[in-house]
Amino acid sequence: EHERIALTPSRSKYLRLSWDGDAPPAAVVAVEAQFQRERVGPKRLSVTVRGQRVDGENETYAFDTPGLVPADRLQVQLPTTHTLIKATLSSADKAEGPWHEVMDGRVYRIIEQGQELTSPSVAIPTTSARFWRMEVHTGNGDLEPDPPILKLEYLPEQLLFVSKEESVHQLAY
Repeated sequence: EHERIALTPSRSKYLRLSWDGDAPPAAVVAVEAQFQRERVGPKRLSVTVRGQRVDGENETYAFDTPGLVPADRLQVQLPTTHTLIKATLSSADKAEGPWHEVMDGRVYRIIEQGQELTSPSVAIPTTSARFWRMEVHTGNGDLEPDPPILKLEYLPEQLLFVSKEESVHQLAY
């Protein structure tokens, strides 16, 4: 017996109920549908890393994440208000490169009519890299004494094991 059956989202105008065999297993008295109020996606996770100024390179910051994160969105958080910069963010598998450009654009943190406005997170191609860097090309405002913060957002990957037998299994890596 099922009191509720969750259906996969669909753009169909009609739904049809059907059974295996000629007749339903019980008399159907009523069917009631409830629409989901809002679409709920999978829970996103994020990693936040404080940048470090790169010695010998003017206005370049390095970010070392705690591991490989399959980031598909990023946000740069600037340390001070009234700051607007143009920057390029790149990623690499090794600290020395080679670097691959991921985003090039404006990043800001300003106050407008008493309201703080910050640049939103930006969609990027899914990138699994440990090392990131930001090169500041132009801008006004001061990134010192605190360096910028990089927030990488991602959907956690899932692994599903299906067993044909009811025996004890051990997962090792």
